[in-house]
Parts: sequence; structure tokens; C-alpha cells
Amino acid sequence: MHFSDAKDMVDIKSVSINLTGTDVEFSWEEPTHPNGIVMAYRINVTRVDTAKSDQAPVINCITRKRFNETGRNYTLPDRLLPGNYSLRIQVISLAHFEANYTEAKYFTIVVSAVKSFNC
Repeated sequence: MHFSDAKDMVDIKSVSINLTGTDVEFSWEEPTHPNGIVMAYRINVTRVDTAKSDQAPVINCITRKRFNETGRNYTLPDRLLPGNYSLRIQVISLAHFEANYTEAKYFTIVVSAVKSFNC
């Protein structure tokens, strides 16, 4: 049986990123005709604005069941430091265990400086 990686990939055009301060929520459309049953999604968030690779990528997994239960959204459990990041998503299915990651989608975490004064 021949499997097509393209069938097991999330369309990067369907990916949206919602930023609230340092909280990040992602949503995307599931593959329309996957090779087999989609079991989970692997989310890879990588800081891209540092010359050194001192910050390891954040890699998390969400089951398809949980993804659908949360309204097809995924919120990163840990806050990110201010900076520029890339997001890539990988489909994990029964037919083709690990498909290729999507192309990268980029976003920026900006935290405004708010000074508070005690009098």
C-alpha cells in the first residue's frame, strides 16, 4: 500500500495563532483525507531569533480526541519568553505513524513594559 505524506499533513493555511500576552493558542483544520485514523498531533515551537541554540524547541503532543474536545484548539501549557518563534505541526496516524511536519508559521511574543510605582 502506498501512503502519501501530503494526505497526513495539516494545511498550513488553516493554522491560526492567537496571542494573549505570553499565552499562545493554536488552531487548525484536520487533514481532509488522511491515510489512516489520526491519533494525535505533535506541536513544535522553536525560538528563531537567537543566534545560539540555547533554548530547546518546545515539543508537545495532543491527542486528536483532546484536540476536538477543546474546540480544535491547543494552548501551550508553558508561557514563552518574548521573542520570535516558529510553529510546525506533525500528524500522527495509524497508517503512517509520523508524517512530515508542516512548513513553519511564524509569530512574535511581545510583552509591553508596564511600570508600577508604589507611593
